[in-house]
Amino acid sequence: DDLYVAGEQVGVNSTIEGDLFMGGNKLNIDSQITGDVVAGGNLVNIKGDLKDDIKAVGQSIKIAATVKGDVMLAGETLEVEDRASIGGDFMF
Repeated sequence: DDLYVAGEQVGVNSTIEGDLFMGGNKLNIDSQITGDVVAGGNLVNIKGDLKDDIKAVGQSIKIAATVKGDVMLAGETLEVEDRASIGGDFMF
């Protein structure tokens, strides 16, 4: 099932069989997700094993995830850690 979460500081650390939709100031994702990730926040930190696409907007975005799909980002700063792996297209 899809998961919808929002708040000032939101963290998701679980397995999600579906899409994840997040909104808030500080977002932390460290999960296994079979669907898309759609996130918007000031600080967006993405880790874990993501089987589909990421669409994220934030002032600061950090990615240390394995992503099988496309990654589409909009923001002021981006950090992609060495351990990150992106299987599809990457747009920033």
